[in-house]
Amino acid sequence: MSTKVLHGEGKPRIVIDETAIYTGTIDSRSGHVFTLTGTPVLTANVIDRMLVSLNSSDEATIGKITAYNSTNYTVTVESFSNLFPADTKAATIEDKVIDLPYCESLEEQIEIVMKPPKTLYHNKKKIREIEGFYYYTALNYSSFADLNLISKLQDIYDSARAKNFTFYPRLDNMMVSYLCEVDPEYPINFAQLKYHQGHRGVIFGFEGVEMLTKAPLSSNLNELISNQVIMDDSASVS
Repeated sequence: MSTKVLHGEGKPRIVIDETAIYTGTIDSRSGHVFTLTGTPVLTANVIDRMLVSLNSSDEATIGKITAYNSTNYTVTVESFSNLFPADTKAATIEDKVIDLPYCESLEEQIEIVMKPPKTLYHNKKKIREIEGFYYYTALNYSSFADLNLISKLQDIYDSARAKNFTFYPRLDNMMVSYLCEVDPEYPINFAQLKYHQGHRGVIFGFEGVEMLTKAPLSSNLNELISNQVIMDDSASVS
């Protein structure tokens, strides 16, 4: 992960909540191939789903399934968020993963929500306490987007009618994620380029649905921000 920019430099990922299609345990592992207990019916439906389990320290770890073998009851996982799952640990296959390519620009905005101001008795200065923060992002593919990228819009907007989704701005740092929904300020725009080589005008806009208690200005989100500042007006960081 880069040490020169916040939150990494990987590609964006969206994870849509889906009901588990397998519940059991990890029987064994060989590299990135995991054998599941029982006799699960594995089909192409498991591709791009998440294998959710526990590592040897009983900490949650998740990884995207890229292949399966229905005869041997195995799935292949590209990588995990928090080390490999350990044998005999509980495991589920759930949620749907949508991986997006690098965009021209990934613009992020943190809206600062302020409480009503207070006035200090001794010097009459205004004190405004930060109540929290809201996250907004725009993924800009306005110059070029191919058919594969455009078709991914369908899954995002189908889910958005009933569900929120988890957005990982950069896949090399899964410590940073936001529960989001589609931002209605960004309509679905796309226009064919000359000679039908692709599309332009595509921008995905998402907004956080939960008020954050910390400003995400650290790559590991372990640093706290002061909840009281002196300022004249509310502001935003973009």
